[in-house]
Amino acid sequence: MIDPYMKKEPEEDYFNDHYSQSVFGDATIGTITVSYLSKKDTEVIERMDVYANPSNGDIKQVYILKREDPAKKTGKQQLLWTHNKGFSIFESTVTKDGSESIVTNKVIWQ
Repeated sequence: MIDPYMKKEPEEDYFNDHYSQSVFGDATIGTITVSYLSKKDTEVIERMDVYANPSNGDIKQVYILKREDPAKKTGKQQLLWTHNKGFSIFESTVTKDGSESIVTNKVIWQ
C-alpha cells in the first residue's frame, strides 16, 4: 500500500533542479512546515510537506501529493503520515466522462 511512496531518495542536484522549497512557521499549530513543490508538470511527486516541531526538530507529519500518471493527468494519490499514529492514503481517479472516484485507506498504529 505504501510502496509507491518509498522510492529511492533523489540525488541532491536533481532535487534542487526539480523542486522549489519554502519554509513557514505556524505558531497556531506549533510547527514549522517545509514545503517542496515540483517545478515541472512531469514530476510524479507534485508536492511534499514536512511538519516539524520547532523546539526539537522532530517530524510530526509528512504529506505527499503524487500524480498517478503525469502524462494522462487521470488521477492523484495523497499520503498523510502522522508520527506514532498511522497514515492515510487518498486515491482520486478521473474517468473518461469526467467523474471523480475517491478511495481512502487508513492504517492506525496500535
